[in-house]
Amino acid sequence: MSRATFNHMRWAFQHRMQINSLYVTVHRLAVLARIQPQWIDCCVNSCRAYEDDLSSCPDCKQPCFIPKGTPRRVFCYLLLIPQLQRLFLNKEQEEFLLYHHHYSSNNNDISDVFDSAHYKDLQQWRVEVDGTTLDHTYFANPTDLALGLCLDGYLLFKGKCGPSATPILLKDYNLESDIRTHRGNLICLGVIPGLHSPKHLHTFL
Repeated sequence: MSRATFNHMRWAFQHRMQINSLYVTVHRLAVLARIQPQWIDCCVNSCRAYEDDLSSCPDCKQPCFIPKGTPRRVFCYLLLIPQLQRLFLNKEQEEFLLYHHHYSSNNNDISDVFDSAHYKDLQQWRVEVDGTTLDHTYFANPTDLALGLCLDGYLLFKGKCGPSATPILLKDYNLESDIRTHRGNLICLGVIPGLHSPKHLHTFL
């Protein structure tokens, strides 16, 4: 939701509960999650995240800043690596993450992503990073992670022509198929603000 909507919500429910400011709420979440959010300027119409210093969006020509120099819209990116590291801090969770390592594939049936030809091909390829080929193959280590990227805008408010927001979610295939889509097991990298679908999705990734 927008900052204005959040402030309206605080006012509307003040007789029932005390809701902290958006600044306090975001920073309290960051402290609890031990993840420092990274704020990235983006187009007010969500065309793109700005990779360079721009005065206006190259697509919709809307100005990037209000007269005082404040960005008109920002995208909150939640860093991936700290979230992956956090998975292995919980010993119970770590056991769940070994599902793919213990999975037994049946050549005649496809019951999971680990039965796919692409996954099996990757297991034969040596990992390449920045043009350097390493000694091990993909998913050779029991703690290697297989992740899937999920992007689908959703509508919060009726009567709008486009998505209200587009969450960037990672599905952890290392978990069993019946729990990997549970809300607590999805990894959120941020939510691209609406009301339009991003024209250059890769800039947010």
